[in-house]
Amino acid sequence: MLGRFVGECCLTGHAYRVKFSTLFDALGKWCHDGGDNLPSMRFVGGWLEDNDFKEHANNGRWYLGIALNAADGTERRRFRQKW
Repeated sequence: MLGRFVGECCLTGHAYRVKFSTLFDALGKWCHDGGDNLPSMRFVGGWLEDNDFKEHANNGRWYLGIALNAADGTERRRFRQKW
């Protein structure tokens, strides 16, 4: 189910990042609209890590390599790696 959400609602690549709370809110709406149960935050975070989206703490919890698609009404965030 999370793979389907990422495929339908997200962009992936090294130039993207998303704040976890924003991603989780969008996932909640997507689950509600599709009649799916919302997994726990812990499960979602684990799934992201298992699928090579790295957690980064910077004024909140962010995941690198993923962003919400702008078609979902949210702004895409691109960043430059500093390393």
